Amino acid sequence: MMTELFLLGAGASVEAGIPDAYKMTSEMLNKISEDKRAHYLRYDKVLQFVVGGLLFKQGIKGENPFEGVNIEDLFTAVLLLSERQNSELSPFISSWHPQLIGLESGKMAGSTSRELLEAIFGPVEKHLEETTKELRKEIMDDVGRVLGGRHSFSRSSRNKKIDTFFASSHFEKEFTDAVRQVVSGSEGKLFKETASAMIQRLVEMVWITDSDKIKYLIPLLKYAIDANSPVVTLNYDNTIELSGQTMGIEIDTGFDTWSKSGEFAFGDGKIPLIKLHGSIDWALSDGKTGKEKPLPYQIIRRVDPNAKGQQHFQPAVIFGSKNKLTAKGPFLSLLQSFEAQLLKSEILTIIGYSFRDEHVNEFITNWFNGDVARRMRIINPSPSSMSDGFTQPLLFGAAKDRVQVIKEVASKGILEIIK
Repeated sequence: MMTELFLLGAGASVEAGIPDAYKMTSEMLNKISEDKRAHYLRYDKVLQFVVGGLLFKQGIKGENPFEGVNIEDLFTAVLLLSERQNSELSPFISSWHPQLIGLESGKMAGSTSRELLEAIFGPVEKHLEETTKELRKEIMDDVGRVLGGRHSFSRSSRNKKIDTFFASSHFEKEFTDAVRQVVSGSEGKLFKETASAMIQRLVEMVWITDSDKIKYLIPLLKYAIDANSPVVTLNYDNTIELSGQTMGIEIDTGFDTWSKSGEFAFGDGKIPLIKLHGSIDWALSDGKTGKEKPLPYQIIRRVDPNAKGQQHFQPAVIFGSKNKLTAKGPFLSLLQSFEAQLLKSEILTIIGYSFRDEHVNEFITNWFNGDVARRMRIINPSPSSMSDGFTQPLLFGAAKDRVQVIKEVASKGILEIIK
């Protein structure tokens, strides 16, 4: 039997009820908009603003904006905006979109600023009125004595100035801007908080507890354990782990050995599961230093996202298209493990991956070009939705006879390849 490796993308988890990258954006917006705290903190306004900008960008590029926004593009844009003042391009940008300032400053309604002005200057006006009344009385008495009691009453010019002061939209604007500067907080903070809130909602969307939803993956695991095939996934969800638990098949993510040695290794009689972009139930923490390990390092611990007190933990995942080659945590070691397992394989079966991650495509390219005997199988119900830049030469080039495309959803495609 030829050695085989399975690579899973987002499409492999759609039938488990996990939304794809575009539907996830819509669900993310709904979840954050419905959260009262997130709404109060304006996270929903941030996402609406960024989504609008990304749709505008698609329109400018001649792309169909009705296709929606990829969740990873949205997250990346939010992160970039949170770090915009530290960007190398920052010195060359004369001004950012005014809405950015409005969002981070906290939009102060006109009625709010007017109330604030009145609260501050009301007592001042009252004091001035009382003072001027007394002063007016004294002056009128003096004038009356001089004119024999004949005098006319005119409103104090000082009172007029107070009214004019209140009516001054220029002052109100300047005053409001000054207050905004005081209460706005550090620049970029709101966008950082929004990114953090997105990851917390991600946990809710990709953590599966209903084993009925993942039954379609069980044939894949049975095949993989019999063929001693590793499974590599770009997803953060627990669909493979839950499938293995349901069938009594041991799944080994290798994070125990990585925490001890810094390398991923897998036990015999288990399915190696390489989670390239991390996992929703992983958390990074500092390891204990000593004589054997004198330098600071990190370990992975497993966390139940539904456990009490764990609702707001930050999972060890690479979310968004930025920093997928980060040196922090286990991610470079995961890529090395993927490459090592791939080089041992003669067949690469890809399920639900659209070839949009350049670093993954590079490994696939090197592997495919390395031996003419190597074969690839692609399970995808809509091959036209895959990245043209990579798939055009793959599907229509000189090696097209080495690639089999199965136009099916994951469940049907899996049954077709194992029959």
